[in-house]
Amino acid sequence: MRRLHAEVQRDLLRRTEDATTPPDRWCGISASQLGDLRSALDWAFSPGGDPSLGVELTAGAMDFWLAASLLTECCEWGGKALARIGAAAATRLEMILQSGLGMALALTKGANNDANAALMKALAIAQALGDLEYQRRAACCLWQFWGRALDFRTSLAFARRYEELVRAAGDPAATATADWMIGLAQTALAEHVDASERPRRAIECYPGAMRSRELVHLGADLRASALCHLAANLWLRGLLDAAIRTCHRAIEHARDIDHPVSLCLALVWSAGILFLNLGMIDAAARYISELIAYAEKYALVPFRAVGLCAQGRLVAMQGDSGLGVRLLRSGIEGMQETGYQLFAPLFLTELADVLGSIGCVDDGIGEVDRALQRAAATDYLWFMPEILRVKGRLLATSGDHGAAEDLLLRSLGQARRQQALYWELRSAISTARLWRERGRHSDAHSLLRPVYASFTEGFATADLRTAEMLLEQLRHGN
Repeated sequence: MRRLHAEVQRDLLRRTEDATTPPDRWCGISASQLGDLRSALDWAFSPGGDPSLGVELTAGAMDFWLAASLLTECCEWGGKALARIGAAAATRLEMILQSGLGMALALTKGANNDANAALMKALAIAQALGDLEYQRRAACCLWQFWGRALDFRTSLAFARRYEELVRAAGDPAATATADWMIGLAQTALAEHVDASERPRRAIECYPGAMRSRELVHLGADLRASALCHLAANLWLRGLLDAAIRTCHRAIEHARDIDHPVSLCLALVWSAGILFLNLGMIDAAARYISELIAYAEKYALVPFRAVGLCAQGRLVAMQGDSGLGVRLLRSGIEGMQETGYQLFAPLFLTELADVLGSIGCVDDGIGEVDRALQRAAATDYLWFMPEILRVKGRLLATSGDHGAAEDLLLRSLGQARRQQALYWELRSAISTARLWRERGRHSDAHSLLRPVYASFTEGFATADLRTAEMLLEQLRHGN
């Protein structure tokens, strides 16, 4: 009877593999049989069970666990199945198991060696079997993996590889996915104009009917992720109101589809990065709390680490710099432990800035140097102007005005080359303040005024208000 029960569960899972199954029905069938599935797996891998049937069951359930964000369970059963793989080694079953396990490990443990090994094994088997779908899955997962490990050139190479695999297929969903992947890598490499067009095209062209399979293949909802990265590029190009609206769209969309990984991703980019930088403290506080709660509930350890960093920056902005430093250090350590390095240079720089604000300038310079070294080694170009600016401010605080000015001008130059108007404004504000302190009021005004005048929106945000007040002070010689 136990064997018959397990075979029934296997056959039910096989039916859900049909790509034409409606998304809601696909998830509903799997969710309703979850207790039966667990019972069948317990028996299959027990001493009196049938491990080969357990391998089939686990492979059949991989897509459900990924789509439902049951990632810890995916890792647990995937590991058991691969340990008992037997005659199914190097077959389609192992390919499915390695692919699902690699994605789940990357989401729960970060960019570690086990996740990379599983994904590379899945890719090798897919190539040997000529399975284009799983070659695409593996290329997509490896693109994410190397992006989170801060190797953006390798990440972009896997995105290009994915694009080559789908070019001849005429599949609008796959083409949109390729645009999304390449656009995200271009964002990190500070190609902001091109990186705005790719995710915009992906958002417009991706068929909504493909959503459930997209959650499995990509690990997150494509629209939610593409909206986040579109918002980031709009923000850095100085289109601040548009960036804020796009962030709210990302959060609302992630809520509508009820997918924890996608919602955490939207909350990281929106609240943890953009809202904090724009001085939207109340919205940031609300969403950061939600981010940490979701990450803890679904064992999304890397996202929890990012949430702690964002919370640290928030409480420092609210006046508790000591707690802010502790939270930032804890979050950075968590990112290091999980291998999820995507935001490490950013929050190292934030930590340096907070340390400088409480008089720990040497410690701050040490942290920003770590960020600078890591960013330079990995082509983490999108944040480089801000790293240089923060180090320049710290050096100015320490009294080394010449070195500070050099760094601030380097920051300004990089921002202009990247067409990152927002970073250019921040660098211009810091440089103008330094020059004002040295009596160069006219030079400071001449530098800041045209940058401020380049903005067409976002005048209620913190840095634009700061720039407006500073220009008024400089105009009166103050």
